[in-house]
Amino acid sequence: MFVHQNVSDITAGEKNMEGRRRLQEKLDEMTKLAAKEEVCDAEGFSDVIGFDVQKDVKYFAQLWEGSPPMAPPNPSYCENIQELKQTIRTHASKSDGIMLTHLRDRIQDLWEALLNEQFVFSFKNSLEIATYKKLQTEYSKWAWSLRSAMLDIENKLHNKIENEAIHDIEEFYLERELNAKSEEVIKTMSAFFKKDRDAAVLNQWKGFFEIKIQQLQENILTETKRKLNEVLQQRHLKKKMKNILIQTYASLPLDRIKGSSEHKDMFYLPSYSEYVLLKKSSGITGALKNMYKRGKEMIGLVLSKEDEVQIKSLITDIAEHTDKMIQSYNIAKMGYNISYIQQLVDYIKANLKEHQEEPKVKYVFKSEFFMDLVLCICHRANKTFTNQ
Repeated sequence: MFVHQNVSDITAGEKNMEGRRRLQEKLDEMTKLAAKEEVCDAEGFSDVIGFDVQKDVKYFAQLWEGSPPMAPPNPSYCENIQELKQTIRTHASKSDGIMLTHLRDRIQDLWEALLNEQFVFSFKNSLEIATYKKLQTEYSKWAWSLRSAMLDIENKLHNKIENEAIHDIEEFYLERELNAKSEEVIKTMSAFFKKDRDAAVLNQWKGFFEIKIQQLQENILTETKRKLNEVLQQRHLKKKMKNILIQTYASLPLDRIKGSSEHKDMFYLPSYSEYVLLKKSSGITGALKNMYKRGKEMIGLVLSKEDEVQIKSLITDIAEHTDKMIQSYNIAKMGYNISYIQQLVDYIKANLKEHQEEPKVKYVFKSEFFMDLVLCICHRANKTFTNQ
């Protein structure tokens, strides 16, 4: 039941039929929103609380007839009170009776719920929640519109960087490219806040979302600039690595480089016999040694299966350790240092020397083995450096 007090016009109830109709519509609308939030089956306000918009809306006259403190009570007010009491009794007679103590407890619960705003059907909150969700949905569209436009710009600039058409990225350039889409989003936002049927509710969040979309645009610009500068840095790093590899190749014998247009993949060779020589201390002497030497020169040294496995395992161990060394350099953050390649080369050389000095190893590596292994490792390092 709804009671309007201090209504000066005693015929307000009869004249305000349009107001009652709007009240009924608003109550039904908020009930549907609240029911949707609470996953309840309610189509109108009457499904929750018995309500007749014609009988359960009361208009009370002013309490005093004239100006207090000397004004007498208004007879119309007393009549309104009597009418309200009669309506309450009528409703009570149609409901199951309860004890006064139970009624008191229910009124107390209702009052506490009002104070704590814990109504299941809190009409204002439900309406605002639904409106805010609608606003969030629209904001997601505006945000994606900006991000999508910037993604297109980023892809175009990325291609230009790869083709070495540009060498620097400035934020004002990105802002200029995004400006058209930004203005379009601002116009769409403004129209939404003005023309939506819940514009009165939406207005309280207008300033907040205008700031939010502006901050989003600034973040997009900063993020895109950072990503594109990283691409530029990677391109610069690739150039450096190319120069380093050229220097590495240049430090090796020319006849070795000319012998093959590409480096050998040392991990997948069928045999390493061409890369080894028999140790001088192998125990072969005199005529037998000369005979062996002539035969080796004709057909080459044939390694045993165990020796082949041993060499392949050595190469794998060296590769795994150099990979860890490369990862530890963290070039993406720390930048490239020319000493990195030298460290890799020194490590490979030391491991080969240590391996050859083991008593059970009956062979030594030719210089070509070291050179081809260095080139193979450097090629792997180049890929790792440029991918960091």
